[in-house]
Amino acid sequence: MTSIVDVEKKRRTVFKPLLDNPFPQAEFPFIDSAIQSQILEFLLLQLQEIKKFNDLKTQKFTPNEPECLKHITLGFNSTVKVLEAQAKSKFKKTPLNTTPLKYVFVCKPDIEPPLITQQFPTLCYTSSTESNIVKLIALPRGSMSKIEEALGKPTGIIGMESFEGISSSFKDLLDDVPDVKVPWLENMSYQALNVKMLKTTAPIKGKVTKGKIEKKKKNKPKADQITKKKV
Repeated sequence: MTSIVDVEKKRRTVFKPLLDNPFPQAEFPFIDSAIQSQILEFLLLQLQEIKKFNDLKTQKFTPNEPECLKHITLGFNSTVKVLEAQAKSKFKKTPLNTTPLKYVFVCKPDIEPPLITQQFPTLCYTSSTESNIVKLIALPRGSMSKIEEALGKPTGIIGMESFEGISSSFKDLLDDVPDVKVPWLENMSYQALNVKMLKTTAPIKGKVTKGKIEKKKKNKPKADQITKKKV
């Protein structure tokens, strides 16, 4: 038997790799809170047409689909799918079968976990072209509940094309939003991997029983437990 104190004094030397990450997390563009609120108001006006359409669909007749519904994506999956298609078309230099998204609205403070929204700066950057720079707009806290009320269903991520139904005032607000910046994707060049090793110690693990640590022993079968194989 060996006491816990005795085992803690015995530590083994270990080496842990420290990897220098040259790719910092891309950030959402900064938007003043007053501008965020104005953008949300314009967006809610666009979404109200969709709510009216959804409400009328429950009745006996089918109403005409609102124009804005043809130019937006609602939710994470549909928005990411279009952005990925844009990025693929850009890098493979193949034609895009659909109209590209121009604006991406994200209720960043309302979405948990943050991992869901972390990919959008890089995704918007890679899906942008010289003729269509995708604007990433972070909406203010509490936007998701307002969008749910205006839309009739919950969603915290909306993609939108540039179409004639958007008012000039709304477009001006959106186009003034700073572009997404991802410095490590600009003028990319090879850099050698920088790996360092940290020399440290780690405790020797053992089996703790009633305040003491007992070294693990292999369980050997007893003689009466061994049976001969029948021929």
